[in-house]
Amino acid sequence: MAIMEIPGYYYDEIKKKYFKITNGGVSSQYHNNIIQAKKRRIEHDIETKTINSDIKSTKNTRTIKEIQKWRHYASPYNLQKLRLGFCKLDKSTYDFEMMRGWHYLKTLKYEDNKIWGKFKDKYFISTDGCVMNISAVDGLGTFSTCARCDELKITNYHQQLTNEGFMIFEPTIEVLVTNGKFVFKYITFSACDTDMFMGFFKFERYDPKTRKQDLSLNLIQYVKTINDRRIKGELMSILGIGLMKIDSDDFHYANVEFKNNCRITSALIQDNQLILGTNRGDGYLFDFTNSGKFYKCKRFTVRKGLYSIKKIVKNDRNTFISGSTSKLFVLDSNMHISMVITHDDGVKDFHVRANSDIIIVGLKSIKVYNYNDPQSQPVAIKYFNDNITHQISLFEENYFMVNQSHNEILVVHYSDYNTFSLTLVNRGRYLVNFINLSSGIYILHWDCDGKSIYEMYKI
Repeated sequence: MAIMEIPGYYYDEIKKKYFKITNGGVSSQYHNNIIQAKKRRIEHDIETKTINSDIKSTKNTRTIKEIQKWRHYASPYNLQKLRLGFCKLDKSTYDFEMMRGWHYLKTLKYEDNKIWGKFKDKYFISTDGCVMNISAVDGLGTFSTCARCDELKITNYHQQLTNEGFMIFEPTIEVLVTNGKFVFKYITFSACDTDMFMGFFKFERYDPKTRKQDLSLNLIQYVKTINDRRIKGELMSILGIGLMKIDSDDFHYANVEFKNNCRITSALIQDNQLILGTNRGDGYLFDFTNSGKFYKCKRFTVRKGLYSIKKIVKNDRNTFISGSTSKLFVLDSNMHISMVITHDDGVKDFHVRANSDIIIVGLKSIKVYNYNDPQSQPVAIKYFNDNITHQISLFEENYFMVNQSHNEILVVHYSDYNTFSLTLVNRGRYLVNFINLSSGIYILHWDCDGKSIYEMYKI
């Protein structure tokens, strides 16, 4: 607002008052007021600069501390990418994680060393990089490694590329599935530009007599005989067959071809079938004999575009697939979509029961759906998420378990969906996974400053 000039008076902007001018000057009262106003203005400016300086200093100090905290970790992720949202998290996961603020490096990289599940009822499988360990635990909780399966061909190939000057990360097992007899592994290593990677596979058979038998060549030879050029080309690229030099009864890696498109994100071995899911919404169903010889392949599409298939479950009639959205797809025997179930919180995990109930675990809620009656209302199960994004689900015969935090596990009975909680002592550790080894005995996988710790837990 414009200040009106009054003859014989002077307007003080600080006091917002007019003062009378006497004998060509201002009165002594105004003179004292103008000095005090100038003093107040200087103090106000100093206080404002101090506050702004403190805000900037606090922000810079926090950023520097976070950078220094993780500067020793050789990881493709960095704080700037994390802050800009380039972690490639699902949108529901990202929105929920924003409530927590920083998404630390430890949370993103726990997959490098993990426990996968039971093997032949009394063993469990864990991996460290591209090494698969088959271990056992006795009644006293003592762990022993029964077999250590290293991927020498891939390790030697990685060393060869490193010697040639390629800046690449260590190979890691990203997908591992087993039916107790056959094991499928998908192994990758990334370049400095982590969008560029190379993918490899292993298909093996384990039994007490022959121990480990590599049957990868069976799948390689079958893929090379597929008549459909499109399917053949896709599988040659996804499985890394184009990187191989194949002899009559063996193969080795020789070519170099980094890619940034299709990779395997999930798999299932069941009823002499191998099902592979990709991050492009496509899947491949292979049939093989009891000896591990492949003879049939069918390609199917769940959703076109950037859609990662995360879990595959199969029963006598249907195949159930979840991925990086809030939808669960039900496929018929011809691998065509017959039904879609939408869970608003996103589908983090699910379980199909024999009575046609599907239990869907979301980020903030758990519900039970009936896929034989699409019009029925889902049953909500009481669940509290203590600001975690890494959910662990374990589905057993009579109950299932989901962690609510890093020191609490929710147990839900199938009969009436009643719940109770198990409290754990984590001592500041990060809960990575847990499996049921036998009745009432569980193995918990903890991460403590980058080191894996396995513990036995009884209930």
